[in-house]
Amino acid sequence: MEYDVVFNASKSKCLIFGLRRHGLGVDNTLPVFYIANNAIDRVHEWPHLGHIITDTLCDKTDILNRRNSLIGQINSMLCQFSNVDAVIKVRLLKAYCSSFYGCELWDLWDSDIESFCKAFRHGQRAIWKLPCNTHSRYLPLLCDSIPVFDEICRRYLGYINKCMYGDSELVQFIVRHGIQYGHMFSVCGRNALFCAIVGII
Repeated sequence: MEYDVVFNASKSKCLIFGLRRHGLGVDNTLPVFYIANNAIDRVHEWPHLGHIITDTLCDKTDILNRRNSLIGQINSMLCQFSNVDAVIKVRLLKAYCSSFYGCELWDLWDSDIESFCKAFRHGQRAIWKLPCNTHSRYLPLLCDSIPVFDEICRRYLGYINKCMYGDSELVQFIVRHGIQYGHMFSVCGRNALFCAIVGII
């Protein structure tokens, strides 16, 4: 207590990664951590810096959370600018609803990404007042953009490129090792392989 700092255990959470994957679900087999003699609550998922991190390192919860946020942004934009021309709405969609925050960290093999893409395509159809069965291949042409999943892949490649050629040698090593040696055992390796297979690279 040299600096008279008091830590509050109720504001901290504990995640033990690999909990379900390795079958360590019995509480008495897991360690309990304390702050100032108060036990820290153990949780299976918790938001951190805008992302939802789970003890299984699965992206499903985070993807669905971002999808719900996207739907809210699109609906808000459509309501606020309901009388604006469709071409202007497309620009507003790109400006205010296309941040896709955190998509660079997703596993591109995760099928839940399709639900996120579907929500974005639904917003594009709503702008042009198209029926729900309008083929998705026409939407990028109407909106002067690339398909939303391709955009996610493009952002991943840009992110990984910055990591590989950034200033941190540690980050460079981790990314290069994941791609060159980790392959399917590494998210970096899996995503790079996915982009190569679908022809993004």
